[in-house]
Amino acid sequence: MEMEPAMFSQRGPKRRASEIEDDGYGNEKVFRFKILLPNGISIGLNVRDPPPKLPVDEFVSMVKGEYYRLEQQYGFLKQKRRINWKGGRFFFEDANDVKFANIVKFDSFKPHKCHILRLNDGSGEVAETYENMWDLTPHTDLLKELPEEYTFETALADLIDNSLQAVWSNNEGDRRLIRVDVVDERISIFDTGPGMDGSDENSICDEASNSGKTLTPIVFQVNNVDLAEIEGGEVAVTNLNSCNGPNFVFELRFKIKQDSTASSQAYQEANACLKCVYFPVVEGKERIENILEKLEADGYQITENFENFSRVSVRRLGRLLPDARWIYFSTVPQPWLPFMDFANKKGDKADLLKRCCRRVKCFIETDAGFNPTPSKTDLAHHNSFTTALRNFGNKLSENEKGIHVKVYRDGKLSTPLHLEKAYQDWILRMHDRYDEEIDHGEDQPVLVVSPANKKSIRISSDVIRVHKILNRKGVTWKSGQRIKLLRGACAGVHKNNVYATIEYFLLGGIEGDYSEEDGETSLNIRDSLSVPVSVVDSGKCLAVESVEWDCQLEKRRQKAPATIDLLSETLCRELDVDGALPVKAKAGQVAPKEIVAVVRPANYASSTASANLDQKYIFKSNLEMTMEVNFNNEADNVHNKKKHIYSIRVKPSSRKDIQGLYVFPLRCKLKQFERAGVYAFTFSLIESSCKTLVRRVQVKASSKIGKWRLLSDDKSLPYNARVGSTFQPLSIACYDIYDNRIPFTSTPEVRFRIQTNDVVVFKVERLKTYLSESKLTLEIKDVVIASCELDKIRPTYEASVLICTQDGMLSVSIPCRVTPGCIQHVKAQPPILESQLLPGCMVKELKLEMFDEYDNHVRKGSEVLLNMEGLHIQDQLGLMRKVDDHGCIDLSGVLKVTAGYGKNVSISVSSDNRVVYEQQFQTEKRELRIVSKVPEFVTAGTQLENMVFEVVNSKGVVDDTIHNEENNGQSHMLTIKAELLNMDETIRYTFKHGRCTVPSIPLPQRGGVFSFQAGHSRHPELSLSVEVSAIETSNPEYDEIQSPCSDGKVLLLQDSSPFKNVKNLMVSIVNDEKRLEDEIRTIGERIAGCERNLKMLNEEKVKTEKVIQDMQASIESYLPKLPIVLSNKEEVMKQIESMGNSAAALVCHIFREVQLHEQHRHLMDDIVGLVALLGRVHSTELSRILSEYLGEDQMLAVISSSFAAAVALEKYEQNGEVDRGNALYAEAAARGKSLNGRFLVICLEDMRPFIGDFEGNDPQRKLALEDPKLPDGTVPKGFMGYAVNMVDMDVDHLYTRTSAGHGLRETLFYHLFGELHVYQTREDMMSARACISHGAVSLDGGILKENGVVYLGFGDPKICFPVETNSMMVMNPKSMELMRQIEEVKSELQLSIHTKSLSIKDSSALMQVDQKETSVVVKDEMQNGGFSQAESIIYHSKVVNKIYDGGPLITCFAVHKLQDDLQTIGMKIKQHEENIKFLNSKRAKLDDEIVDLKVFLNSHHPSSTPKIENEAHSDLQSEEETTEQILRHEKSAAGIICQLKTRHGSQASHLTLIKDVLGIVATLAKVDDDNLSRLFSEYLGAETMLAIVCKTYEGVKALEVYDREGFINKNSGLHGLGASIGKTLEGRFIVICLDNLRHGPYAGEFISDDPQRRLDLHKPRLPNGEHPPGFLGFAVNMITVDNSYLFCVSSSGHGLRETLFYNLFSRLQVYKTRADMVSALPCISDGALSLDGGMIRTTGVFSLGNREDVDVRFPKQLVTSSLPESYIESEKQIKEIKWKKEKLLEDIKREQALWDNAKFSFNKKKEEFLKFLAESSSYASQVQLRHKASLVLTMLMGLL
Repeated sequence: MEMEPAMFSQRGPKRRASEIEDDGYGNEKVFRFKILLPNGISIGLNVRDPPPKLPVDEFVSMVKGEYYRLEQQYGFLKQKRRINWKGGRFFFEDANDVKFANIVKFDSFKPHKCHILRLNDGSGEVAETYENMWDLTPHTDLLKELPEEYTFETALADLIDNSLQAVWSNNEGDRRLIRVDVVDERISIFDTGPGMDGSDENSICDEASNSGKTLTPIVFQVNNVDLAEIEGGEVAVTNLNSCNGPNFVFELRFKIKQDSTASSQAYQEANACLKCVYFPVVEGKERIENILEKLEADGYQITENFENFSRVSVRRLGRLLPDARWIYFSTVPQPWLPFMDFANKKGDKADLLKRCCRRVKCFIETDAGFNPTPSKTDLAHHNSFTTALRNFGNKLSENEKGIHVKVYRDGKLSTPLHLEKAYQDWILRMHDRYDEEIDHGEDQPVLVVSPANKKSIRISSDVIRVHKILNRKGVTWKSGQRIKLLRGACAGVHKNNVYATIEYFLLGGIEGDYSEEDGETSLNIRDSLSVPVSVVDSGKCLAVESVEWDCQLEKRRQKAPATIDLLSETLCRELDVDGALPVKAKAGQVAPKEIVAVVRPANYASSTASANLDQKYIFKSNLEMTMEVNFNNEADNVHNKKKHIYSIRVKPSSRKDIQGLYVFPLRCKLKQFERAGVYAFTFSLIESSCKTLVRRVQVKASSKIGKWRLLSDDKSLPYNARVGSTFQPLSIACYDIYDNRIPFTSTPEVRFRIQTNDVVVFKVERLKTYLSESKLTLEIKDVVIASCELDKIRPTYEASVLICTQDGMLSVSIPCRVTPGCIQHVKAQPPILESQLLPGCMVKELKLEMFDEYDNHVRKGSEVLLNMEGLHIQDQLGLMRKVDDHGCIDLSGVLKVTAGYGKNVSISVSSDNRVVYEQQFQTEKRELRIVSKVPEFVTAGTQLENMVFEVVNSKGVVDDTIHNEENNGQSHMLTIKAELLNMDETIRYTFKHGRCTVPSIPLPQRGGVFSFQAGHSRHPELSLSVEVSAIETSNPEYDEIQSPCSDGKVLLLQDSSPFKNVKNLMVSIVNDEKRLEDEIRTIGERIAGCERNLKMLNEEKVKTEKVIQDMQASIESYLPKLPIVLSNKEEVMKQIESMGNSAAALVCHIFREVQLHEQHRHLMDDIVGLVALLGRVHSTELSRILSEYLGEDQMLAVISSSFAAAVALEKYEQNGEVDRGNALYAEAAARGKSLNGRFLVICLEDMRPFIGDFEGNDPQRKLALEDPKLPDGTVPKGFMGYAVNMVDMDVDHLYTRTSAGHGLRETLFYHLFGELHVYQTREDMMSARACISHGAVSLDGGILKENGVVYLGFGDPKICFPVETNSMMVMNPKSMELMRQIEEVKSELQLSIHTKSLSIKDSSALMQVDQKETSVVVKDEMQNGGFSQAESIIYHSKVVNKIYDGGPLITCFAVHKLQDDLQTIGMKIKQHEENIKFLNSKRAKLDDEIVDLKVFLNSHHPSSTPKIENEAHSDLQSEEETTEQILRHEKSAAGIICQLKTRHGSQASHLTLIKDVLGIVATLAKVDDDNLSRLFSEYLGAETMLAIVCKTYEGVKALEVYDREGFINKNSGLHGLGASIGKTLEGRFIVICLDNLRHGPYAGEFISDDPQRRLDLHKPRLPNGEHPPGFLGFAVNMITVDNSYLFCVSSSGHGLRETLFYNLFSRLQVYKTRADMVSALPCISDGALSLDGGMIRTTGVFSLGNREDVDVRFPKQLVTSSLPESYIESEKQIKEIKWKKEKLLEDIKREQALWDNAKFSFNKKKEEFLKFLAESSSYASQVQLRHKASLVLTMLMGLL
């Protein structure tokens, strides 16, 4: 049997070689064409080795020549139409109608194949039929036209195939026999099959198609011999050389839907059985090679080799004739099916599979579903099943998508992926079991173990043996041997012969070759070529002698690229290329469009001009060339500074049939040469040793002037100048229109101006100009700055120096900063008036304006010293002041008069130890005088009563400003002093509006002249002395009878007559009795009047209620649109009612039931309503954010008008528990409901109202609040208004008033919101933090609480304010007036009842009322009090030194002044150095203290464990319980952080996201009692207990990130951290920043000797001065803080108690019982708790109901530390010292910066001094002054 040739390279052991390619001639390409001419004739044309491109004209000439040759040979061509060969409009068209009009590209055609082209001569005539295209005349030459593979054997097979079709349709019991008899004369074929026709019954159908198996039941006999029994032949030899192992067999079933009209079957089917047989390699030789050698030895004509041996054989219907050999065509011919190919396989076994897959041959058995070719030698090529079979393993093409293919293996349905995996495993098993590859060389190998570059050397074995000698078929090959690989020998050697050198041989190792100690791990093959060893056996590897080797090297060197050459302009013109590089150019010259470079070989000689465009001297290659253009400025040539202009990389091209031209476009990037300098063009050939070419173009500048420019270093800009000094010299250069520097033609006349924003500030007239020797630089010197207009450019003093020509055509602008000089004089604005100077008063407005010598305000930050007498500054900033940005020192509101009345006061300002301002004044005069008449004589032992004193001004008018108001700091008291009397001098008497009344002044018992002194307690100059003559009585026996002073207003002097004394006594008694009777009668009359008033009030109450009912009935007709609003309110009420057993739901139910006309008093009469139902807003976003800000507790809070109504909602039993049988609980029980949990009650009576004005006549009574202002005075961006004004009152409560006449907005909502800002976005809100004091919200969800707490995340409030759908403006004015009248009537009725009912009470009751009112006043004053926050302005100080220059001449004064300046700066440098030295020594001292304390701690560390009070629990267990409680909130921010710290411990604190987080509020403190833990946790709430505490605001921003639209970025911050651990953060969470707490840290003292640093808070006092009963303490002091958090936690050095917990609890008081707490209401300002569950949030806000258990509590303090106090104190000291050290390091850094600045100033001043000397006009004076300067500098340097 004959086999077709095939072979592929062996993937086994390889060798390495260094390549040398052979030129190789004889690889001829022949292109065959069939040309169809326009006259209907076709001719054949063969073109040998044409160029890649051929012009159409030349190709037409070739056709024309062939046509004339045929015309001479065959005369009939002359009878055809003549072709117009001279028309010149020829073009060709191929079979796809593609036209070739200019060039014929041979790359578009395949060689050695016939291609049809149609010629068009431009005549428009096209033949429809063509003669001589195919010769169908029966002729012996017909055999030449048959396919080359159609042989005699093929014809015989065609006949036998007919017999196969005949016997195939036999029945199962019939014999299927085909017998062939061969004799000399003939061959006869016999078969047992019936005849065939076209019916479906007799069509070919495989009997086994349904089963997927192909049977071969046919018997073949030749001369009565069964072919299956014949030995030899292809089949036998093939079977004999297989591995005899298991074959890989599977079946394919093909099905395609066919036209129903074409056949009775809906689907056409076909089956194929594929059997893969493995042919191993044995002893290094492939079995396939043995097959080929055996067949050739048996006489078969073998044209195949291992590479092209066909791996696929196809049989149809099981015939035993020569198999059809298939070659799969993809990009290159392949002798296998796609599923057998592993060329694109990747992975560790890829190389092994690629090598072993070539040892597999696939035998395909098909059934009758596959159609054969007409020659019966193959399957029909265009049959769909054949195409699908050929492409099995690839993706289905468009033609195959209708075919369904199923794969069966072992009778089971399989998938292509499973089949591919099973096929790979089968190949690997066959390889491991049967392959015997080369296993040794001729020398001792080197083992390479597990090489890292397996892929590059294409060996999959873990062990590689490296040999240098190998013997193959008796020939020895050695390392270093020179060889020649013939073309086609293996992959990589295709076109030419390759000359190489053998490096070594690589063989795959086998198991047991090495131990773990042996072998290397890497093998570097560099650029070597890996060649299969089988090439040696193929005979295509030949040894090379030295002569041939050297010859090849020389040929390669001569033809190798050597140099790069640029074509000249003449040569470029010949190639029709526009451009060539010039050698010199002028700025503005146009660059060439293109540059042409070529590569010259080594044999090129440039002297031969004719050879410049000779192709053999132009190297042809596919290498790319780069061109790089760099520019060197002429001024930068010395520094070799290059500027990159342009880079490009091009491939070679052809012009005018000349190939190898590198055409670089230039003008597209470099339009013209503009910059003066050198343009360097560098040409390099990539991946070649060819020498780089550099061409330079010298460009000169243009003569056209373009502009001027300042020559300076940009770092020195802007220039600094001082008024009165000389501007530093300026250097200006001239440039052409292309920005190239050119010389000046002459010295120009220039103008010098200082301007800003095109407005001239001032001009400079005095200056000098010089031109340098090279005329390239214009110098401007001696410019004196003198102006009083600097205030126009303050505070930055930034301006521009404009230097221009006289005509203004050329100019240069220089940024500068012109600063004012030193302080010369001061003005006070407004002038100080003596009438304003009153002792103790503040000067409301006073600014000291500081001016320099030219009347410019001095710079900001200039320091001055204030000296005062009789005046004092209150802001604690000291007398050393800095000028503000307005050039002033503002003393408004901080300057207090401390001198007395009529005293002299003065104020002065000093600068640089010089007084620049001084002024004296005198305070207003006042005099103290006595108004009461002092009797000349008084009785000794009596007293002076009701003595009146007053203070008058210089005009004698009483000064009513002398009024005692201690709350406002105005203390005006009178003291009485007397030497003869033992008076209590601590008793003082208050002045009221300038007057003071002393009730009594006792007189001495003895007679004589008595004097006493009366004086002002704070102003000793207001005093007087009073003398009185005292007379003793003559009868001492009656001394015991004293004159009564019943009313304290009558002074009775003792008389000598005893009778008179007795008479006076009786008169007094009678008068007292009469007075008592009058008082009794008066009280009786008052009682009767009260009874009459009470009756009248009851009658008025009935009438008023009737009027209210009538008004309410009439107002309904004026509210047609109101139900729309009420419907929204109704929805909110229904939502509240659905909340089950809550107080708010019950209140809503009761409101629906109780009617206004009921006469009996109801529990809800004084209940106003719920917060959520008392207001409306205009947008859903505002409703949600305000509701979320208040929280559900406050939204559902019950509003009562009085305290009595609030406490009436809940009663208590004796044990303090809530009485569920009374009050609101009874109302709930009556309705079948129960109340659970707490609820808030807000009392309007206790609310502190807003005391400002209201906006216009707005019926909503919005508060007149000023817009917030940023520090720069502007309103913050996005500010929408105040929340208190953005809530509209409900129409039912628009005129609701308290007993004091205040509405809901200024009481309730001002208490809830305060001055809460509303912004559009979070970004706007955060940007306005500087002006936010009462909190803020944003419509996109941002919340910032008043105390500095930030709410992050997002929330979803359940109860919201109703959204207003109809504006209140549409309400009828009449209805609004009726509603106002209703409220006024109600208010008048309540006020009347309240006022007149007071008259019924007795005097004791009235006293109690007075005490209550007094307590309220005291309480109000406590609430209004607070610490005023003074804003301090920090200025940057800078030493300002004045340099006085009186003119161009150097004066001794100027020299001395410069010397003084240098000495001053030197002293400052020394001072800074001493400061740095001092700070460093202090730091070293702190380090030593830290070391000593650590040594002490280590030596005194307690050895015993802490003492545990409760052995059943430990502190750690309690903290773990709190941690577990937090972890239950797994989707909260606290839960995520806690979970992270639990998993990763201390490592979690190093994360950037949470490194600034101190912890969770619940974990930062402990308590000593479970009840306190529950109370504190309930007071704060779960939300605050789970709040995150950060040190700085930067830590807050890191927890949550927002996108551009303001939405939360769920992939960043804490949200992203939660997602990374599988937890999604939900809802809102609170973040508290210690540095941003609004109320700041606690500013008071701490309890002395308390290790916990508890706050020294004064116990509360009732109005009577006593402490309230049951008071236990303040909550902030009842928690325990860990020692590590007691000190230096915040950046300001404070601990957690005075920062975090003081802001959370403030002065929250703790009492034993509710009763104690309620009795202490007058002294409760910041809330209170009681141990039995009572809770007061703030003043007027009560939390009633039962306790609610919060699931997160403070841990209990269970451990009593046994650490000694000294140990704890040492730890505290270490922490404080470390904190001090951090602050000290900051001071050192700041001082070092000041030292550097002073050092720079010194060097600069030294340069100015030397320069000043250099400009002296007198040489002698220069010598003298420089000598003096050198002495000064020597002295200063010694000082430094």
